[in-house]
Amino acid sequence: MARSDNQVAGNGPDTVDIVTTMSDQVMDQILTPFVSWLEQNGSLHIGAKMALRLILEELLANTVMHSGADDGTEIRLSVSLIREGVSIHFRDCGVAFNPVTDLPQDSRENDMDDRPVGQLGWPLILSYCSITGYERKDDQNRLSLLFRYAG
Repeated sequence: MARSDNQVAGNGPDTVDIVTTMSDQVMDQILTPFVSWLEQNGSLHIGAKMALRLILEELLANTVMHSGADDGTEIRLSVSLIREGVSIHFRDCGVAFNPVTDLPQDSRENDMDDRPVGQLGWPLILSYCSITGYERKDDQNRLSLLFRYAG
């Protein structure tokens, strides 16, 4: 389902849902309402807010740069505060990519001359989050992450 406008729903201070479409403005269309939700949320400390923004920026950058998603296809973000931390659900219509099985080997420990350019986004995301689920359904990547923090 393609949408031409950004849709944001907040089910209170503990949840935000953002639906938009792939375009050259997708980073702003998702980051702006997400950051606004973070700023209004009094139950997260500043370190958790900064980490969550960084996680989302990396997810979006991967989608924009690597997914091959067509303009006009849906991107959906749902973030909820839960007892265990912060639950993040992210969907895009890019090529199938399961981070559990498809990530390249982590090369951060290799000599600088032997490291490929890039490939730091997922190690960064996984330093903050655990993957709680992935499925490919209805031509969408559906990723679930859990961000644990000391509140």
